[in-house]
Amino acid sequence: MDRLDQPLILADLPVLGTAATLLPAGSNGDVVTWQAAGGAQISLEQGVVVATRGLGFDLMSADASATVARLSGPPEGGTYERFASYLDGENKTVFLAMVCRMQPGGREVLPILTSRYEVQRIEETCALPDATMTNDYWRQSDGTIRKSRQWVGPGVGYVEIELLADGR
Repeated sequence: MDRLDQPLILADLPVLGTAATLLPAGSNGDVVTWQAAGGAQISLEQGVVVATRGLGFDLMSADASATVARLSGPPEGGTYERFASYLDGENKTVFLAMVCRMQPGGREVLPILTSRYEVQRIEETCALPDATMTNDYWRQSDGTIRKSRQWVGPGVGYVEIELLADGR
């Protein structure tokens, strides 16, 4: 992995019982779309999931700008909003508005494959009228999200993402 000349992520979807490695397929500004060999895609804005394709119950789009801003520096107090739209079981678009709060956790040493990374764990809790989700991010000092566990939507549940190679 140390010699891989392009980025590579591992995405695990426990509710769907599937995992895959994904390579960058394209980018639009700060959003990178990653694609698995089977065609499934996850789009990340600086490590934050903003869309999926090919999973069923896909996350069509998400405005995660407040999350990205807070992950870029020291997490601020207070609440902020996140918006998302996803496909339900009848292939209809459902819109969500969540109220979120972010808080820093402790420093950890994160093992990924044969490497170890010094990271800070950051927890984001988002509330809907009938549910609460918790997203976890493991951020390096340079701002790189090395690992995350993020809620995609009710049909998909959480995706766990590890940055296996950053292509440097």
